[in-house]
Amino acid sequence: MCYSVHQAAVCPECGAPAPLKPRKMKQVAGQLVAVEDVDRVKREAKVEVWGARSLEELKAIAFRRGYKPGWAYMRWELHKKSHRLKWLSFLETVNSR
Repeated sequence: MCYSVHQAAVCPECGAPAPLKPRKMKQVAGQLVAVEDVDRVKREAKVEVWGARSLEELKAIAFRRGYKPGWAYMRWELHKKSHRLKWLSFLETVNSR
C-alpha cells in the first residue's frame, strides 16, 4: 500500500485497486419528490429572501424557517451593501458624462 491520495478506482502511483468501503443506507418513511420540484422550492425560497424590502420582513422569514436570530441582520447588511454598490456605480456613470 503506497499512501497516495487519490479518488480513482486504481492507484495512479502503484496500480493497486482502491479498497471498497461498503455504504450504510438508512431507509426513512416519506414520500419521494422529483428533483425538479426540489429545485423549484429552493428557487422560490431564494426569491422570497431577495424580495424582502425590510429587516422586519427578513426577521419574519427567519422565524418561519427556524433560522438563528442573526441571520436576518446579516442578510439585511448584505442587501444594503449590494444596493449601496449599485447606487455608487450609477453615480459614477452619471458623473462621467
